[in-house]
Amino acid sequence: MNNDFTTDQEISQINMTPFVDIVLVLLIVFMATASFITQQALELNLPKAQTAASLSETDPHVTISIDRRGLLYVDDKQVKRRELVAHLEQANSEWPVLVRSDAGARYGLVVEVIDLCKRHGFFTFALESQDDEPNL
Repeated sequence: MNNDFTTDQEISQINMTPFVDIVLVLLIVFMATASFITQQALELNLPKAQTAASLSETDPHVTISIDRRGLLYVDDKQVKRRELVAHLEQANSEWPVLVRSDAGARYGLVVEVIDLCKRHGFFTFALESQDDEPNL
């Protein structure tokens, strides 16, 4: 039997193939489960629209939610108006603002939130809605 090395020699290379295989499998599992994690924890009855579009979850943005009672949330964390102002002052004003408002929320409050964002330099907005089946 012809061996390439003897017992006295050290193995100077590590086979990276199993490591790469494991990393790729973990990456695929992470990518598959990431779509389930993006589901918002705050329960809102979003208004319906037939022309609803989506904002990429991977792009940076500021998410402001308004529930039926008029409570404000930033990234699903309840905040008061002054805390919202502090958050807007810290965020990058080039990021779009995603406004998630319950269908039963007061329209005037939505306008106030957008106005507050504009006063702090945010000028790109997206209003989240549900897809509505077209009536054919």
